[in-house]
Amino acid sequence: RAYTVLGQLSRSALATPHAAPLIREYAYDAHAHLASIRQRDGAGTRAIAYAYDASGRLIASQHGAQRHDYRFDPAGNRLDV
Repeated sequence: RAYTVLGQLSRSALATPHAAPLIREYAYDAHAHLASIRQRDGAGTRAIAYAYDASGRLIASQHGAQRHDYRFDPAGNRLDV
């Protein structure tokens, strides 16, 4: 495992008995929110990206062609996925 200077996880590796190791790399935005996860293994590379609003709430995630959007009511409660 590796960490950023702020103590956030930046890289992890998991050995597998019969395949390439699973490696995940984590990136953060200027506000220390998780911005993306890149995963590499014997099957290739996949990425998940995250977006936040000005209040720091998760408003979207993108995994390949699949996107999830999140909405909030005026009190800040998540309405749906």
